[in-house]
Order: sequence, then structure tokens, then C-alpha cells
Amino acid sequence: MNQLGGIYLDVIKDRQYTTQQDSEIRRSAQTAIKVIVDHLVVLISPILSFTAEEIWQTSASLSDKAQSVFLTSFEELEEFSSDLSPENWSRLLLIKEDINHAIEESRSAGDIKGSLDSSISLILEIDDFQLLEKFSSELHFFFIVSDCQIAQGNKFSVSINKSSAEKCTRCWHRNNSVGRSNKHPELCDRCELNLDGAGEDRKFA
Repeated sequence: MNQLGGIYLDVIKDRQYTTQQDSEIRRSAQTAIKVIVDHLVVLISPILSFTAEEIWQTSASLSDKAQSVFLTSFEELEEFSSDLSPENWSRLLLIKEDINHAIEESRSAGDIKGSLDSSISLILEIDDFQLLEKFSSELHFFFIVSDCQIAQGNKFSVSINKSSAEKCTRCWHRNNSVGRSNKHPELCDRCELNLDGAGEDRKFA
């Protein structure tokens, strides 16, 4: 539950709030949330009986399966393919935890107000470098910072710097593209693409 509320839902907020309404990247996150809720409601039913039943009765897709949450059976998750293994994700979460600690220290020192004010640089050993390199330009979404640069080295280290770029009023990320657009000078180029263009594309975060 800590990973669900403290990590996953936090990471996908940007997808939900800033990408195009009917985009695949937004709807895929909503599909994942629906799968999580459908399984979670069955798991909590012995403990939070009334809450689980209320969720069940107010969801047409769930109540169509059975008259009550207490009359259904737990369904196994379908197999799905991924470019990242469970071990990869475990390592990523450990790295994210170290970065969060560094960001919190920077916040406590008054260097930044929030994580999106920061631009981070990571020195990574070869295995970690190859893993994070798969995320390409999406790393900053996963770490919830405005910019993330990685380099290969002999020892893991994190550097937190305050971004000098302007903040986009729509997504709150700091980006050098803010102010360049004549139509939307207050927005970054990503938000403008999502509003007036074909929309952005993402794979991981």
C-alpha cells in the first residue's frame, strides 16, 4: 500500500493531469488503476466490509460480475509483458528512495521548495546506468523532478540543484522552453503539444 500511494499514484499524477484526455498514455494509467481497485476491493472485503460493498455496488463493471463482493471470487492477474523485470523495478525503487532522501535534505536546507524545483544529476555504476538509460527522457517523471541527467562512474552519487528554468503554469515542471511560445508563453513545449498538437508519447513513467 505504501508503494501504491506513495510511489505509483504520485508518479502517474502528471499523466492524469497534463496529457491529452483520450491519449493512450493517460488511459493506460487509468486501466491500471481500475485493475488495482477491482482486486483491492475483494482483498479488503473481510476487513472493511461496508466500504468494499459500497464500492462494489457503485461500480457497474463490478456489480455485473456478481450481486455482491461477498459472492465473487478472486481473479488472478493476466500475464503481461514488460521491458523491465521485477528485479529492475526493485532496484529502481531503491534508487528513487536515495534520491528522495537527497531532495528532502535539500528542501530542509532551504535550497528548493519542492521536488519539481530541482534538477538532479546521478553518477551510476554500469548496471544501474544501463537500467536507467532505458527510461531515456522519461526519468524525470519517475523521480518527479524537472530534469534528470545520468552519467556512468565508479560509485553511486546524487547531486540536487535548483533549476534555473521558468516554471510551467500547467504542469509545474521547470523547463527552458517556457516563454518561447507566442500563443502560450506561460507553458512548456510539452504542455503546448498536449493542448494544441498531437500529444506527447511515453512508455514507462
